[in-house]
Amino acid sequence: MSNTIDLLNLPAYRITRADSDDHDFHLYAEVRTPASACIHCYAVSLEGFGRRERHIKDLPMQGKRVGLYVDTRRYRCKTCRKTFYEPLPDLAAGRDMTARLALWIGKQSLKRPFLTLAEET
Repeated sequence: MSNTIDLLNLPAYRITRADSDDHDFHLYAEVRTPASACIHCYAVSLEGFGRRERHIKDLPMQGKRVGLYVDTRRYRCKTCRKTFYEPLPDLAAGRDMTARLALWIGKQSLKRPFLTLAEET
């Protein structure tokens, strides 16, 4: 798996499994460093409160689309009782894609039609 991590070049994530087909790479991952404080009140008394898988798109690799499936932890703060999912590093604000993919799409959109970009991502 270390080759996958080097190839992905997102050190905040640990790849747990990788699959591919003719058109896509499917990389299953989790955040290396779990949340240490509540995002609402900043207390450090957290308890696990479930998980969900989140699908994030990343830069195309070897002519294939890349989907990153992140096993995201949900926490409940013992102090304020609010729940939240762990923040995911390296994401574009308000998007289910990496920041580097958003930047790449912006640059490519100046040179190529949107339809071809949509097929690649």
